[in-house]
Amino acid sequence: MENLHELTFVAQLRKRLLVELDDQILLSFSGNATATLTTTTHGRIDGEPTLVLAGFRQCVVDYLEYGSDKPHVLSFISGSVSLVGSPRR
Repeated sequence: MENLHELTFVAQLRKRLLVELDDQILLSFSGNATATLTTTTHGRIDGEPTLVLAGFRQCVVDYLEYGSDKPHVLSFISGSVSLVGSPRR
């Protein structure tokens, strides 16, 4: 899911952090997710503002296919999620 997305919803619940992109992709982080604002070091987008979410016990990605709205669910129990700002022009 490495594309340009719009942040459409964010909510911090007692045991979850919810992040929605494009009204189509819902990221649900359980446990003690932490958010760190940094800058990316990835090639052509080097230096762009980046929000890194880590420390979660589980990340569930619930998304709808573009064009058909067919549902999908992915689950991850470790790692980090980086939301990189769009390149400055």
